[in-house]
Amino acid sequence: MKRLNRLSVVAVSTLVLAAIIVFAFDFRTKPGPLKLIFVAEANGEPIEFDTFAYTNPGGTEMFRLRDFRVYISNIILADGDKVHVVENSYHLLRFDRSTPQFNVVLPKVPLRQISRISMSIGIDEAANGSIEVRGDLDPNNRMAWNWNIGYKFVLVEGAIQMDGAVMPLVYHVGFNENRRDLDFVAPTSVERDENRPLTFSVDVMKLFSGEEVIDMTELQTVKMDRSDAALLATNYAQMINPTWGD
Repeated sequence: MKRLNRLSVVAVSTLVLAAIIVFAFDFRTKPGPLKLIFVAEANGEPIEFDTFAYTNPGGTEMFRLRDFRVYISNIILADGDKVHVVENSYHLLRFDRSTPQFNVVLPKVPLRQISRISMSIGIDEAANGSIEVRGDLDPNNRMAWNWNIGYKFVLVEGAIQMDGAVMPLVYHVGFNENRRDLDFVAPTSVERDENRPLTFSVDVMKLFSGEEVIDMTELQTVKMDRSDAALLATNYAQMINPTWGD
């Protein structure tokens, strides 16, 4: 009988220990918010809006920036083989003189650590042809064209000094084929902590100087032309990058 009692005590202790472990695991992986901070940059430095601070990548003329917007979508977070797909993750990053950075808060993220982040510049084809309002998708905002084309994925507006005059710069890039899927792998896993956001640089100059170097005096406006839009889309796949706390 005493032996049975000892075995019972051991069994109960084992169950209690297992319950404590399960409780601790559940506590540590309880869903919580994750903040993503997107910082507007130009050549790796904070953007100076509304001033002729930048040189035409394909020439010598000076230009200024007034408005910079980027649609990101379909955010996926991973911790090893644990994957969390963020529902309706359509976010319009909006930058100007009063907003040099834009915050996106992802609620109820169930992962304790983040080792990989995927997202798209642009919008998936199904959502791009829909009038349904989801996240920051809204056909009444400045980023919608029509339902043959859908939304503008990237918007950059400003002006350039040319031949003694100031001429407008307007770059509105859309079309389904210009969505770019991005995938970032952390050097080491990052703890998901609402007080320690993940930061990304969004460098507008990479839109104009990458695989294709854009001369703004020859290409001042990009809107409905698929070929011109494709030139810029080739570049903007490199426009967003995480800092991973650097």
